[in-house]
Amino acid sequence: MLPTIRVLCADNHQTTRDGIEVVLSTIPRIEVVGSARDFTDVLHLIPIIHPDVVILDILGMDGSPIGTVRRITSDYPSVR
Repeated sequence: MLPTIRVLCADNHQTTRDGIEVVLSTIPRIEVVGSARDFTDVLHLIPIIHPDVVILDILGMDGSPIGTVRRITSDYPSVR
């Protein structure tokens, strides 16, 4: 049996996060384990919930998308 893919979804709009979670919940082996409204929340949640994948809205959220992606890939190399 293949392992479950753990997903953290980040978007500044709750409705968008909810919609992505609904769509992903229909796919076997994918589990949405967290939701973040900004880059600070993303960086706070990763070491707590240990996602395999982070889906980021890089345009609408406050903060630095490039800096956040660099930090994720540097500090958490197994996260995609």
